[in-house]
Amino acid sequence: MIMGILKKNYPRQRKMNENGSSSVEFALIAGVFFMFLFGIIEYGWVMTQQLLLSHAVGEGARAAITIPVETSDAKCEVAVRKAAKKAFSVVGTIEDGDISVEIREPQLFMGQTLPRRVFVEVASWTYTPLVGYLPASAVPRSLSATALFLFP
Repeated sequence: MIMGILKKNYPRQRKMNENGSSSVEFALIAGVFFMFLFGIIEYGWVMTQQLLLSHAVGEGARAAITIPVETSDAKCEVAVRKAAKKAFSVVGTIEDGDISVEIREPQLFMGQTLPRRVFVEVASWTYTPLVGYLPASAVPRSLSATALFLFP
């Protein structure tokens, strides 16, 4: 008789209500998931900016070596700055003050003449975060790039 009562009452036991448990689980995991997602997006944007800045500096230096050697250094610098700005205009702007151009004339070094060289550098370009959710220590606030080309 006791077994019959237990068997009859067992199915009547209160079942746990699982309504809303998925929402709670999502709420617990969503913060971590979105932080990782935005972190990946932010670092991808930083790498894109760095790659484009390096490309822009290289394009500036490449523009300098295509100019005839007889051209004055001032005209050469203008061409370098213009080419660097144009190459970087896809994602942002570089100010003239950010671009450093140094043209070195041929030198005699250990019995050999070093060719004319051009150094183009952006020492510190301020990076603006895309997402902005990451702490300042996790994302660089400035990027830099340098290029050296030899004149023929």
